[in-house]
Amino acid sequence: MIKIKNKLEDFTHIFKIIENLCVEVDVNFLLDKIYIRAVHPSNHCLIIIEINKNMFEEYSIDKEMVYTLDLQSLNKIFSIVKGKELIIGEKESKLSIKNIKSDFILNYFVGKKDIRKRPEIETTSKWILNSNDFFNVIENLIQFSSVCKFVSNDELNLHTKSNMVNGIVKLEAKKIDSIECFSYYDLTYVDMIKYIKNIFKELRLGFSKDNPLIIRGTNDYLNFEFILAGRAENDE
Repeated sequence: MIKIKNKLEDFTHIFKIIENLCVEVDVNFLLDKIYIRAVHPSNHCLIIIEINKNMFEEYSIDKEMVYTLDLQSLNKIFSIVKGKELIIGEKESKLSIKNIKSDFILNYFVGKKDIRKRPEIETTSKWILNSNDFFNVIENLIQFSSVCKFVSNDELNLHTKSNMVNGIVKLEAKKIDSIECFSYYDLTYVDMIKYIKNIFKELRLGFSKDNPLIIRGTNDYLNFEFILAGRAENDE
């Protein structure tokens, strides 16, 4: 049985973000954590999430299990059931999601445990960002062009270019490590994870030329990683 109270809003936010990427997902209930790898159908981006058991008031798993869940149904249940606390368990070979007033049963498919290795991606430009400011910029720039050029030197800038508009926005970012480089990314996919700003005040961002963009958020109960493939663009 799993019981969550204090971090309930963060917990439900996670699955809303995942639903922006895919219709269903394998949720790995492990003995000490919940592990999720969600891949967009285009294969251009993915999210890897580890929810540590200390996020919950109670986390008692008798055996490891993988449930393939329909995210739209799951999030609809969360919107009805979530209140002061949420209890998740298994009932009649289905997932039980309830609180004091409501009790829902969600069908699932038995999935396979994810044994794939975590992608090892080296980045040459690493920054710490205020998550709210960052996604505000993304929402603004996406109005001109979905593809954006990330440029790193002593500053971190985003360049947008369309038939009507050329623009540059300097991000308020703290440099961890950086060499001069640039790469192109589709902001449409970045915008899909914007509500992670409701969980993390700061995010770490890393990239290098012609390599994936990585956005990470970490605290004592949640590890979040977003990986987005770069775009091949003519830099003229």
